[in-house]
Amino acid sequence: MMIERERLYPESSLPHQSTVSMKIAICVRKRPIFQREEAQGEIDAVSAANPVIRVHECKHKVDGITKIIENHDFVFDNTFGSGETSQDLYESALKPNLQLPFVRGGVLTCFAYGQTGSGKTFTMKGCNESAINDLFRQARKYQSTLHLSFFEIYSGKVFDLLPKDGGRALLQLLEDGKQQI
Repeated sequence: MMIERERLYPESSLPHQSTVSMKIAICVRKRPIFQREEAQGEIDAVSAANPVIRVHECKHKVDGITKIIENHDFVFDNTFGSGETSQDLYESALKPNLQLPFVRGGVLTCFAYGQTGSGKTFTMKGCNESAINDLFRQARKYQSTLHLSFFEIYSGKVFDLLPKDGGRALLQLLEDGKQQI
């Protein structure tokens, strides 16, 4: 009950910021708590309302008896609550940037970072199909060649997620004489 009183709710969210003019945009998506976690007594101690992620820390006052909630707010370029979908994230954070490699000749990179079970794969799978379709649509529009890579970095190893034979393939990352990877 104490956390519910301190929780951030979608109604207090600000509109998502455009990431087009940002060199680096940090977007955070809150994973919902799973039913099995709730059944095991876990508490959903994180809430989100763009651009804030709030961690609700359960503590006791110095008397050792009185329970309190200490909130820790973290502000990012955009945050996505557990009620928002991967498509919502894609539409506001990724899609607006898909034209940049074609009109500016640059490289567009999207990282999904977090601990095991935090929802990285779920979020990226939700964005991949839309991104690939939109990228190839842009490539046809600009009559450009497109080079696409998907990598997983895990436990100090790098895997190609688009090898010719499907699945995933272990890669070696090497530097040349100019320290280029």
